[in-house]
Amino acid sequence: MIACIVSANFIFPESVNAFRTRILDMFFNENSGSVSLRGETEADMIGNWNEYYYPQYIPEGYKLLGAEKMGERIVMVFVSNNREHELKIEELPINSNVSIDTNYTNIKNVKINSYEGVLSTNEEYGNIILSWATDKKILSIHGDVSIENNEYIKIAENLNYIER
Repeated sequence: MIACIVSANFIFPESVNAFRTRILDMFFNENSGSVSLRGETEADMIGNWNEYYYPQYIPEGYKLLGAEKMGERIVMVFVSNNREHELKIEELPINSNVSIDTNYTNIKNVKINSYEGVLSTNEEYGNIILSWATDKKILSIHGDVSIENNEYIKIAENLNYIER
């Protein structure tokens, strides 16, 4: 069951890149080449979401760049200070169908608090996805190999469920 909850990032890299481009385009200032959050605070980006997971730990030098809720899917993108690396935290409904392309991918079973998870490393693209299911959601953290595996687990173990 755990293998089926890994995000489709490896199967549909074009759609993931399109989403990444759409998020980054919302924030890039083409004239200066610098990133602008257009005056939005984290609270503004999250808005009036009633239920979501939020990281209490994020690696040093990362900050929230964008957050979007699309139906029951929630995505938060954090970017490094040098803007070369990003982390994406994604929530999906528990009944979502997700899969993984196992070509060029190393899969390792991990424990996230009391839940079983899967850490997938795609050698061809240098991507890492940590995925697990809670009682309510399927959660995943997407990034690259610039962040150590134990950091992904630390982020996951420190996601707090927010309910307003």
